[in-house]
Amino acid sequence: MTRIVIIQGHPDAAEPHLCHALADAYARGAEAGGHSVERIELARIGVPFLTSQKEQQHGTLSPPILDAQVKIRRADHLVFVYPLWLGSMPALVKAFLEQVARPGFAYDTSRGPFDSGLLSGKSARVVITMGMPAWYYRIVYGCHSLKALKIGILHFAGIRPARSMPGISMARNGSPEWRPREGEHPETTANCIERSRKGLDSSKVHLPTLPKLSACVISAPEEWQLVWRMLPFLGG
Repeated sequence: MTRIVIIQGHPDAAEPHLCHALADAYARGAEAGGHSVERIELARIGVPFLTSQKEQQHGTLSPPILDAQVKIRRADHLVFVYPLWLGSMPALVKAFLEQVARPGFAYDTSRGPFDSGLLSGKSARVVITMGMPAWYYRIVYGCHSLKALKIGILHFAGIRPARSMPGISMARNGSPEWRPREGEHPETTANCIERSRKGLDSSKVHLPTLPKLSACVISAPEEWQLVWRMLPFLGG
């Protein structure tokens, strides 16, 4: 049995979003395979911002952050789910990572720059939703925010491997967020995760193949418009 913690990073807890449907589908697939799943809903726990190095090193942790550290410490596998906002993770997710990845829990610099991570033995999956195709995010944006998370935080803390699924969704009709169409069940989003073809990462849990989610498809005219907009970047 794999102990999995899903960290839901969408800042809006008042309405359902694609991130919530993806996290729910991931949890159902893992539990159906006999794995243990815990959830951390960042929008519901209250995450304060760090304001100084002194606070980061010696400040008192709030009860929700202490609880999150307990869940992360006993987990074998972490799943981060969040939307891409202004080319990066929402401020809420960054604030949570700064709070939870404190010295003595996530890293110990006295062990040297190449062996400072204290969370070794854990793996991670990063699921990012965005209003653009994954290839556009990789080529034009260079996946810079994803690289910063994987290398600067996860790998630094000893969490390897850290796999990713960026660009899992597309906004419909110019809307900034996905909403289920009338009569469309949110569980259809499970097929986006199933595309990994290996189940849930190292836990080998197979998710059911469901009808294709229209939010994961970009129309040809939209794609050509994006290619046209990319030409100046490709030229140098």
